[in-house]
Amino acid sequence: MRLRRKIVLLAGWLCMCHLWTQSQEVYLNTQYGIYKLSGGMTDNHRIKIDNGCGIDSNVLSLAVYKDTVYYSTWMGELKRFKAGVPGSCEVLIESDFAFNSMTIDKNGIIYTGTEVLFRYNTRTREMERLGRMPFFSSGDMLFFNDKLLMAGWDAHDWTTGIFEIQPDNLAQSKLYMPSPAFFGMMALPVPCGNSRYFGLLPDGDTTKIMEIDLVTRTVMAETWSMPERFLDAASITENGIDTKITITGVVKTHTSNCAGDNGSITLSAYSPNAPVSYTLLNTGTSRSNGQFTDLRGGLYRLRMTDATGCTKDTSITIAENIPVSGCDDIYIPNAFSPNNDGINDRFKVSLSSHFTDIHLQVFGRWGNAVFAGKGNTLYWDGTLKGAPLPTGVYIYTLTYTDAAGERKNKKGTITLIR
Repeated sequence: MRLRRKIVLLAGWLCMCHLWTQSQEVYLNTQYGIYKLSGGMTDNHRIKIDNGCGIDSNVLSLAVYKDTVYYSTWMGELKRFKAGVPGSCEVLIESDFAFNSMTIDKNGIIYTGTEVLFRYNTRTREMERLGRMPFFSSGDMLFFNDKLLMAGWDAHDWTTGIFEIQPDNLAQSKLYMPSPAFFGMMALPVPCGNSRYFGLLPDGDTTKIMEIDLVTRTVMAETWSMPERFLDAASITENGIDTKITITGVVKTHTSNCAGDNGSITLSAYSPNAPVSYTLLNTGTSRSNGQFTDLRGGLYRLRMTDATGCTKDTSITIAENIPVSGCDDIYIPNAFSPNNDGINDRFKVSLSSHFTDIHLQVFGRWGNAVFAGKGNTLYWDGTLKGAPLPTGVYIYTLTYTDAAGERKNKKGTITLIR
């Protein structure tokens, strides 16, 4: 059995990145301490982390979940600390086996092992022995598309590769793809996109980093090399969650009234860089909950934006349905209060979008015209040439052509309340 020498990555091809936020940070370790990559996009400069646990000279493996770094030692300890928070170190396990590989899933559950796989709940601090794996770890574990992958070797024929481990049915574990005898694997965060994956190979006093396409299951050419050996590396995307925004739900209701304006869209999305805000690009309206109501039928363009400025756009169509009973009814309010409280601030006429040649006029008590408009979206804000008009009763006339082609006229009064 070979103990892993899992290392870190960072490659010169990262030059496309201009945001290097906490979720994109990469941590790495030698036996003598933990470091955070601090250089620019084309170098591997790093700074040593003061984790509050004292100076560890036997650091073995790393995992990152949100703002917390977990690490194990050759003495069988498991510790954690919050990134950038001095004195936050906690010892979770004081003594156990020195496991050859470790990673963490999107729910904060640690998986670790060499020949035997264990699962550790970071909330309850309970360790569960899952059983002996049919393959041996030679390097590291990570998650990809909800699969637990491990760099290892098959004791039956000594072949090496990346193996898909089934934690709840270890006998069903299988070879995911052939590969060299990687000491470790690494998920490199790509801001606003899909992670890139690498296998780590020792080469004397350096380490080769070879890109792996886990979709096509292909080992690509050497991408980078580090001038020394590191034991491990970790980032938030090792749990299988990319830094891009992912849509998690879309609920829409089509219009069902004669006015054709009661459609709605509720959009939900996930980003590791929460929170996510939602903007209806048609109107420029933004919502923190992704809910947009009072929509007419049509195509709506929406944009999701996370805390780092990453965006994702989508389009949703709302169908306009005419009630079975027809659309002869028109809703015209008899009062409104333009006081900018967000409630009934406008005199708004609701009618079907199937009506045409629509004209609305409003007159003062002496017959003077104070408003005129046309089209399917008609409203008056209680002003004349930008100046607010006084409380009082006003007269309106509405003319339109209905869905049957008949010309119709309506007349009535509206009370303006201030």
